[in-house]
Order: sequence, then structure tokens, then C-alpha cells
Amino acid sequence: MGAQQWFIEEEGIEDGPFSSTQLRELARSGRVVADTPVRHDGMSRFVLARTIKGLTVGVALPVLPVPVASAANAQLFEDNPSASASASASASASASESGPAPLASERALDPSAPAESLFENASTPSPARPAHRVAQSRSRINEDIAAAMIGRRASDVVPASGLPVHPPTWTDLWPLAGLCLVMGWVIGGYASFGRLFLPGAVLPILVLALGGVPFAFAAIIHYLRPRRIPVGTAIGVALFTAIVGIVMLLVLQFLAQMAAHSHRIPHGRGAIIWGILAAIGTAYDWIHSDSVVQRWFGFVFGVGLCEETAKLLPLVALVLWRSDRAMSVHAFLFIGFASGVGFGVGEALYCYAPWSGNPGLGSNIIRWYSAVPSHAIYTTVCAAFLWKLAERLEASEGWERAGVVAMAAGAMAIVHGTYDTVCSMGITVSLVMETLSFALLIWAVRWVSVDAVEPPAASPRSLEPTQQEPASWVVALTARRPMYFGLGGAALMLALAMASSSSRADALPKIIQAALPPAYRPYVIGVEVKTTIQGTSLSIPLGVSFRFSLADEAVVGTFTNTGDTALHHLVITCSNPEEGDKAITIGDLEPGAAAVIDARRGWEFAPRESVTLKADEHDAETLTLP
Repeated sequence: MGAQQWFIEEEGIEDGPFSSTQLRELARSGRVVADTPVRHDGMSRFVLARTIKGLTVGVALPVLPVPVASAANAQLFEDNPSASASASASASASASESGPAPLASERALDPSAPAESLFENASTPSPARPAHRVAQSRSRINEDIAAAMIGRRASDVVPASGLPVHPPTWTDLWPLAGLCLVMGWVIGGYASFGRLFLPGAVLPILVLALGGVPFAFAAIIHYLRPRRIPVGTAIGVALFTAIVGIVMLLVLQFLAQMAAHSHRIPHGRGAIIWGILAAIGTAYDWIHSDSVVQRWFGFVFGVGLCEETAKLLPLVALVLWRSDRAMSVHAFLFIGFASGVGFGVGEALYCYAPWSGNPGLGSNIIRWYSAVPSHAIYTTVCAAFLWKLAERLEASEGWERAGVVAMAAGAMAIVHGTYDTVCSMGITVSLVMETLSFALLIWAVRWVSVDAVEPPAASPRSLEPTQQEPASWVVALTARRPMYFGLGGAALMLALAMASSSSRADALPKIIQAALPPAYRPYVIGVEVKTTIQGTSLSIPLGVSFRFSLADEAVVGTFTNTGDTALHHLVITCSNPEEGDKAITIGDLEPGAAAVIDARRGWEFAPRESVTLKADEHDAETLTLP
């Protein structure tokens, strides 16, 4: 992805690194000759300079460079003189058909040529034959020569430059689409049956996560089909984003809100940072606006840009630390998917779980089966842009580097912000936006896959042809049957989580209780108070009860005449240390009738308050709320 560094070996001592231009200068000066061992930073061992395409050295170069064999193949070549003779004969025959090879002195050297030209064919094809036909012919002859040298079939030989990366087929995206669109939005949005999770519903959420998250990973492997998957790196990136990424985002939001509502503007360079933070804070404020346009700008330049940048940071580190040099583009995209999943899981647990005020069954299904994979899809697309901008990222510094990262995150920030804006408009519109995100994923993956190749192997063993093949479990996930079983397993987990939910009538009182201070919790179900003397009935025939009202968000008192005759001149005096006493005149209360004291009567009850009841022909009674 970045500019390659080159090394040479002289008398057993490695020297370097050199840039591609410097390596050409060494060849032109005669320091690098045909038999000089050369390697670049993606190769595990040295090869002869004459095998490097496009590198002019101080002797005649063959028209057709021979592909580099692995260490084991090189040993086989040394022990097999007949193979060597056969290879030489084949090479001579090929050279005689194409004409004599040009001498180094006859081949122009352009120091200003880009570094990538080192991998172009050094010889010029005949004008009488199309260039692509010449390249195809040379490729077949190269394979035949290598096969003759090591005694293997041409199809078994792995070129030194790596195997080509084939663009994934969009039809292989069906498992991930089924998870997000069908299970997530359709079932979670249309068929949640109005059921709720209790505030401590850890097990049902774990079941949802186990159904959605592992299958999302399997589904993206089914689509991308990478040959090698850096599992450890993927796990590390997911954990980093789920913990550090979420914390960094929360800190950024806090600072942005402070800057947006602060009237003190710093001077110097701090003013630029303050201005950026203030703009982000203002964008976050706009997401609560009544204007759709303002909400869109807020979600795009606040939520979308900040979240996509936070998810992209581990991938930026991989590029800058050059940990990506042994990854193919599809492995890099898989790492991006892992980063998005990590952020989605952390966000769901912190902000959208039942214990965080999101008890709905449907909304939790949408969160784990749609929102978490959606975060991953967005980051995968951002990773594709970052892959294309990798060289620019490495060459930049400071604010320019921050601008490159913002460019990589910017496209999906628009999609992310639009998605968040329309989600409040209904399930159907959300489904449309989700489908568009899949279309963008297909385009981005194909965009970075065309003309891409697997990188040079990172170790001598992995140079073997068998090491270039995908791991067996990766191959298994590319088949349809495991995906059907996986999708069925996710559906089973979904059914188990739904069975663990509760009806609205059963769950709502417990949810309200969990949200209230402990002293108020008994009032959710209702509290009946008889008298200050334990177990003694009131002398006044009144049934007194107190219940927490969602409408008033306070405790409401209900006083019911349980006698056979009317109560006359009923006066209820409420008192507490903070507000003092207030006498509320009820007047006459017929048998079976009830009087309610709430905010409309000018009083809201609280625990430990005193209530005095007085009616004609009855002694006064004093009650104390629990």
C-alpha cells in the first residue's frame, strides 16, 4: 500500500533501505548487478536482481523473468540438474522466438518514473502484437519454465508478486442481508408484539448478541472470501474500538459541548481546535431540532463524522505502523468490519440496552441484528477509502493527515447521518436506507478489488503454494450449507430472546420501579395507608391509597368513601418539612365516591409525609406515608 523500501546484500551484509529511485541509481552505477541479492520490505528472503521486473542492471537481462520459487523449491532446483537443464533449454527456446534480449546499455532508465514501474515488464512488446496478448503469452511461458525447474504443474506455481484478488460476487452477500434486513428490521420492526425486556435482562441480550454478532462475521467472510484472516488483529481492533473508541467518543462529545456553550474563545492555535469542537458540539445540538434539514446536518457532521472517525482510527494505525503490508485488501476490509462490530457492540451495551432505558423487544432486535452489522458495513466502506488513500496518509502529517482520515470517513458519515435522520420516519424508510448501504458496500469492495493482488508472504513457510490457500474453516464458510445453518442458528437465538421477554403489563411496573429512587418504588404498585397506629382501622370510613402516576411523575393520593353515608365537610391537610402544611377542602363525599389529590389540586405527595383527615361527626385521623 505504501512506497516500498528495498534492501541489497553485499558480501553477506544487508544494506538499506533504499527507495525505488535509489535502487535504480545503484543499478546504473554498477553497484547492483544481475547476481546481486535484492529484496523489498514485503519479502522474507533475497532474490537475484535480474528477476526483478523493470530493474536495469549491468548485464543483459532475459526478456522473460522467471517467477521466484519458494525456499523449498529453490533447494529442489539445486538438487535436480536435469530440471535446471530443461529450464535453460526452455528459456533459450523462448528467447530465440522473441529475438535477442536487449542489453542494459540499450534500455533507457528514467529516474523520475514512479516506484511501481519496478514491477512492470522491462521489455517492450512488438508493435505487431497487442500488449495484453504479449503479457498473457509471457505469463504462460513463465509458468512453464518454473514448472520445468521444480518438477510441478504450472498451475501449482505461486508467482512472487502474489495471487490475484478476485472481486467478490454480490450474490454472496445474502447471509448478511438476511440477518440485517429480514431478522433485524422486519422481525424487530414489524413483529415485536409489543413485548419488553426487564431492566436486568442480561441473558436475553447475550442471546441476541450470540445470534447476531458471530453470524455477521461469518457472513462477511462468506462475501469477501479472504485467503488469510488475521484473527488476532481483528479481535484486538474490535476490543479497542468497543472500549477505547467509545470512551474517546464520549470525551470528544463532552469537550464539544463545553466548547459550543462556552463564551470564552482561546487565542493562538487553541482557537482552531476550539472552533472545531464548537462546530461538532453545535452539530450534536442540532440532532434535537424540529427542522429535518438541521437534524440531517447534525447527524452527518456530528454523530456520523465522529463515530466513523472513531471506528477508523485502529485502521489508520495499521497503515501508519505498516502492519498492513502482509494483508490483502479483503483482509484489511475484514479488519474494518471487526472495528465496526466492536463499536456497535460497545454502543449497544452502553446506550441502548434495557438497563440503559431501551426495554423494547423490537428495538433491541434491531440494535443487535441491524444496527451493529450496519456499523460494521459503514466501517468496511471507510476502510476501502482508506486503502485507496494509504500512500497519501503515510506521506502526510499534522492537519493534513487528519484531513485524509476525515476524507476516508466522510462518505459514510453522509450515509450514516442520513440513516439516523430517516430512522424516526418509520421502518419502511429505514429498510430502504439499509438496502442502499448494502449497495454502497458492493460498489466499494469491487472498487478496491479490481487489479489487486495478494501481498508478498510474510514468512518463508507462507511462500509455499499451500500457504497461499485459505484456511479450511474459511473455505467451509464460503459454502452455502454452513451459511444456512448459521442463519438458522441466528433465528433460533432470536426466538429464544423473544421467549425471554415479558408482556408490557408485567414488565412496565418493574421498569418504572427501576427508574425511580428506592423510596418511591413501592408506590408504583400502590400503597394503602390505614392509620398511624399499626393495624388499627380509621375511625373515618375512608380508603386511602397512594400510587406513582406516570402522567404526573409524582405520587397521587386517592381517598374513597367506604361507608354507607356521605361524609360532610371533608378536609385533608397535607404537610411536609419543606413545603409546610396545606389544607385541601373536599366537601361532601358520597358513599363509594373518591377524591384525588394531585398536581391539579396543588399538591404532590412524597414518602414520609403526614396527612390529616377531618370530617363532621368524626374525629381527626393522622396518617404517615411509608
